[in-house]
Amino acid sequence: TKAPEGGRKPVAVYANRASTRLSTNEFAGALADADEALKLDPNCKIARISRGAARFSLTVQEDSTNPPKRPLPREVVDDLEAGLHEDESRGGLLAQLAEAHLWVANPNDADRERALWAVHRAVLVGHSPLAIDRRKVFAAQLDPERYRAALIVTDDERLPMDLRPRVILPNEE
Repeated sequence: TKAPEGGRKPVAVYANRASTRLSTNEFAGALADADEALKLDPNCKIARISRGAARFSLTVQEDSTNPPKRPLPREVVDDLEAGLHEDESRGGLLAQLAEAHLWVANPNDADRERALWAVHRAVLVGHSPLAIDRRKVFAAQLDPERYRAALIVTDDERLPMDLRPRVILPNEE
């Protein structure tokens, strides 16, 4: 892509190249491109997702233990959360977000709740519960009963929001 006047490439070029590099496991290049895109536009959603996913993968790749011995920086979670905030349709990234919440330094109850939410949301958008369950971190760090429930999608959850049955609470009658 030709650079615009001034020699700077547009944000979309860096963000898209970061995303492409992620898909080919070029994590260091993806991180560099995502950082460049975010210098130009700190609110670029694609770049935030790519930076978070690249940092996550680089940390895990470096360590190769499950979970890594070195905790993930909180910024990894922040990037993935910010990027996925408006687009919760990426099952693999949601599962990665769930892991990231548990691999930060000193995960707290809010991290565990977000991990459960991300696991359930990943299953809702079609990510395989078996693939999620192979990630041993969830069974080790989450309440077993709540974790198993997060892997199940009810028939009502498969319906569009406007067709789901409305629950009437006793004090609403």
